Amino acid sequence: MTEQGPPMRRPIPAALVVARRAMVVAAAAMVIAALAVVVALLGEPGTDPAETAAVEQARDDASSAQEEADAATAMADAAIVIAEEAAAVAAAAQAALADAMAAAGETVDPATIARLEAQLEEARNLAATALVAADAAGGATGADDDAPEDGTEAGEELAEEPMQEEPLEDPPVSEEAPVEEPMPEDDAAATDEDAAEPDDTGAAADLPGEPLVLGPAEGAGLAVVGIRYDSALNMRAVPNGEIIARLDNVMDGVRDPAIYVRRPNSDDIITTVVWKRGVVATGNTRELTTSTWHEFLAGDLTGWSSAAFLAQLGATEDATSEVVDALGELPVADTMVELGLEVAQTMTSEEPQSSVVVSGAPGLAGDLGQVTIDIVGIGDDSVRGFRLVVFAHPAEDWTEDDPGPFTLKSVERTVLCHSHRGVSDEGLCL
Repeated sequence: MTEQGPPMRRPIPAALVVARRAMVVAAAAMVIAALAVVVALLGEPGTDPAETAAVEQARDDASSAQEEADAATAMADAAIVIAEEAAAVAAAAQAALADAMAAAGETVDPATIARLEAQLEEARNLAATALVAADAAGGATGADDDAPEDGTEAGEELAEEPMQEEPLEDPPVSEEAPVEEPMPEDDAAATDEDAAEPDDTGAAADLPGEPLVLGPAEGAGLAVVGIRYDSALNMRAVPNGEIIARLDNVMDGVRDPAIYVRRPNSDDIITTVVWKRGVVATGNTRELTTSTWHEFLAGDLTGWSSAAFLAQLGATEDATSEVVDALGELPVADTMVELGLEVAQTMTSEEPQSSVVVSGAPGLAGDLGQVTIDIVGIGDDSVRGFRLVVFAHPAEDWTEDDPGPFTLKSVERTVLCHSHRGVSDEGLCL
């Protein structure tokens, strides 16, 4: 299992610098070429209105291409593979620029405009490809990044639920945050004008941030959510402070589900608590500039974690028929992770964009495949998301080395309630 450690900045590979430079040159050259043609056309008396409209569209396309290329450049860690294509587009743009400059003051025929628009479209497609590649690589490498699972670094505070997680820990993202995740916790920063904030006196006065009345009640059971199975949630001495332990969800179908409370810098286990409600709120919540933190007990240890990764658990139900109805068939996939993500997509929201995190390690339990998926952020003011345990039949001729493809057997869905809202006796989010 990979554990998140203290933050560390990784050097930028030389190839990445080349990719970024190529993307910038391509985008800039395209925009210059487009503007040059616009100047040439608009400066020619009697220009046909249809041509003028085409040029205006080309200028808009150029601006759009520039924005997309800039975004791709910012995420170029995963876009190195398209550096050569970017360089080729840059060369084509330079040629278009030369043609445009030569045609300045003269009528530019529709063929030139069409060629320019085609090159602009190529640049836009290239930028989009870069963004997709960056997203995919970010999800594949997130577990290896040397950053704490709560997503904070020295001198920084976590923005709640970047669950574009993740998105990424204390965000997807992815993520975990996740992702696990980019994951603001719904209503976490809301204030109740009629509720009196607790007094900040005694030892509490030395804690970071301000006391917040919106938090889980003392004694409320909490679960760790939105954290990848190969990572852990940091437990801190004070909000956004020193890491004193790591909360490791164990939900692999082989061992009994539990939360292992591990030491900060090793896999040594301090204590083990039940995964559903083994983390017990003390009733203290603090609000920092961009994040909310809950204090809780994990065994005999007291500490703080980001509210973005804590939830109260509601009722559990069978959601198999709902999934099959949504997909129109019994889903089949080569791996349990692929199957779990396909199932999860039937319950996510687009606005806000849900964070989907593989929170329980995929594997075989007896003669069934199993994986646990957390969906966090569905745009509901009481229901925060779902935890899905997906079971599937392996292939008839499966082996331990090649158990797939997997056919869905059943889906258990547990409701995740916002940490500050509570749960009724019937398991409904309040």
